[in-house]
Amino acid sequence: MHALAVQMCMIAIGWWAKDVRHFDGFAYFLESGDDSEAHVGTVIADMKKDPAIGPHIQCRSHTFVDKGQAKGLETADMVAWHWNKYYVDHLSAANQRDIRKDFAKLLRISADRIHLYFPTKEKLRFFLSLDPTVTGAGLH
Repeated sequence: MHALAVQMCMIAIGWWAKDVRHFDGFAYFLESGDDSEAHVGTVIADMKKDPAIGPHIQCRSHTFVDKGQAKGLETADMVAWHWNKYYVDHLSAANQRDIRKDFAKLLRISADRIHLYFPTKEKLRFFLSLDPTVTGAGLH
């Protein structure tokens, strides 16, 4: 699931870069220590080599860093936690809740600063179905 999430984020960033006409590339920093770190590194390397995806994601470099060594990763963790909570709360019709007020405020603050595409419902289920390791949470 980790590799799938990384792919989705890198592709979304690629679409954002295209929309704002950014073509200088990106250096990606990922938190080290996850059990799937080696697999994620292989997936990123394969994406960079792909003739269609490589230019789209504009990955000039990527590295894994320890928690606490790149403060932006803690911010990314917090946003990722909120996104995950939002999806879990909205995937099940029986369990739909309002978006957390702190996350809604963050989205309003940053709405003019970044555009990310995150698939929902059926599109999210489709993306998750591509990774056979994803189970649970009523996604399949």
